[in-house]
Amino acid sequence: MTLSRRQVLSLAAAASLFWPLPLAQASYQARLIRVKRRPPAPDFAAASLNGDLLTLKEYRGKVLMLNFWATWCPPCRREMPSIEALWQTVRGKDIGIIGVHAGPSKASARYFAETNELTFPIIVDEDRDISAHYGVRSMPTTVIIGPDGHVDYVAFGPRDWNSPDTRTALLALRKPLKT
Repeated sequence: MTLSRRQVLSLAAAASLFWPLPLAQASYQARLIRVKRRPPAPDFAAASLNGDLLTLKEYRGKVLMLNFWATWCPPCRREMPSIEALWQTVRGKDIGIIGVHAGPSKASARYFAETNELTFPIIVDEDRDISAHYGVRSMPTTVIIGPDGHVDYVAFGPRDWNSPDTRTALLALRKPLKT
């Protein structure tokens, strides 16, 4: 059986969707969208892969980045090194990062985190309750919460999280709470 030129081009295009390109070479980078109405972030409580209970309340007064991802999602996997690099840059500067693995497999999330030497906290959203409360409909989705507990930014899709513009946006959100 011989494939036509159109079939070959179609197969090449389809294959390119699954080719593991570094994020810097990806043709699409999600925009960091400023949320105008700044709704309060839904509370959550979940155990991290190392067993610590993480809650939104414990991040009050800090900027928090929630990255909703899954091991089966190629764009999610591609952006993880940039999230780790961002974590290494901002940790200890009143900025938290939590990876929210949307899916039931704690073992696959743990294996992925260990294999890729991810050190930021990761929780497993087994029933996808946290994802539902945050309105997550596609992977990856990232929500950035300000120190006052309100949503400041969202991004739908992968991006280079360790870029200068992202670091500047996160660091600018660190402001004292008004009492």
